[in-house]
Amino acid sequence: MILRSIYKVFLPPLALLAACSADTVRVGDVHVPLKPSFADDIAPIVEAKCIGCHQTGSVAPIRFDTAADIAAYAPAIAASVANRTMPPYNVNNDGTCRTYKDARWLSEPEIATIANWRAAGGKIDDPVPLQAPSLASLSTANMTLVTPEFTPSIRPDHYRCFLLDPELTVDRYLSGVSVRPGAPEITHHMLLFNASGEALALAEQNSGADGRPGYDCFGFGIMQYFATGEMELVGTWAPGISSTPFPAGTGIRLPAGSKLIAQMHYNTIDKVLPDASSVDLAVVDSVDRIARSILLDDFDLIVPQGVTDATYAWTLGMDDILPRVYVRVPKNGYDILGVYPHMHERGVRQRLSYIEDDIETCLYDVDRWNFHWQEFFYYEDADVPRIFRRGDLKLECVYDTVGLDRPLEWGEGTQDEMCLTVLYVAEPVDN
Repeated sequence: MILRSIYKVFLPPLALLAACSADTVRVGDVHVPLKPSFADDIAPIVEAKCIGCHQTGSVAPIRFDTAADIAAYAPAIAASVANRTMPPYNVNNDGTCRTYKDARWLSEPEIATIANWRAAGGKIDDPVPLQAPSLASLSTANMTLVTPEFTPSIRPDHYRCFLLDPELTVDRYLSGVSVRPGAPEITHHMLLFNASGEALALAEQNSGADGRPGYDCFGFGIMQYFATGEMELVGTWAPGISSTPFPAGTGIRLPAGSKLIAQMHYNTIDKVLPDASSVDLAVVDSVDRIARSILLDDFDLIVPQGVTDATYAWTLGMDDILPRVYVRVPKNGYDILGVYPHMHERGVRQRLSYIEDDIETCLYDVDRWNFHWQEFFYYEDADVPRIFRRGDLKLECVYDTVGLDRPLEWGEGTQDEMCLTVLYVAEPVDN
């Protein structure tokens, strides 16, 4: 029954593909082999997009250490790439909305290649050794901060925040982040925030209050400080990403005396281990373009219970946003260089649009939300959208509220929800 259902998924699309020869079919402009070679066609895809997570010592529960491992999971691999649950990547990168740098995204020809390999029996013609991609280090890193050793204790997931002090006596700028998890087997992702003023004071008050390093922080309890600028998301990390240099020439200001908060997400469903992760930072005295990380949320969120596609949308004028963030709003507007969508575990889809003169432009489209794979997505240089003071932003979020006995409302807890986005914006070069 399982195999029959998988064939139902794949055969109809393949039947629509125009045959190019007896050995290939055409998918778009690409000729895809009907009987792909594992060594030549499958292994390169798995090495580039899969084994960064699916290898011994990493967080994924299924290991692809050998060709035999991959062949054993051929039906599951074909099904998961067809429905795009794997590789996990929240934003749609097919070009219908936007495209992003270093996307963990399979092209349609790659998906068809895997489907054809599975349909041909998932055979190993040459059991070549597999190699994980070489992940570039942050070559400009000049500061390393380490989270205190901590053993998570909450299952199946433990969110713990740690204060990191860069000991800044003057304002400086962060231009890149790299993370080296101490326990990669359980470290699912990290979010890095900059905190100052009252936000920092509250974090310091919470830190160590339970007698252990840091504090639990699925919800921060300090959302209001994003609006005041005392809290700012400055970096993200997930398995398969070793470093994140910010877009060229840009950086986020780190005020003198501010500290960083590292939110660590530990996946503890199988095991717990002590962790002390290293955070490498590229900190510079000046940048060509000062960037800001702008968090936008609507605390009025409420949707009905018992609905598979409960939708909430809100609109905010750029005239309300940019003057709060920048003293001077240039006539050429601002470039959105990166985006960070956010919902909780009942989120299904999210779409951000920019509206100007009644024309709606897609900024990103999340068509299969996965709470456990949150990160900043940076646009390809040729696909950077520009926003102006005269325009509006519209954010639409869809939730599955089946099983709830009450309306779903905004909140920071696991049973609450958000309809939130973060924009990494900078002044255009041509201003």
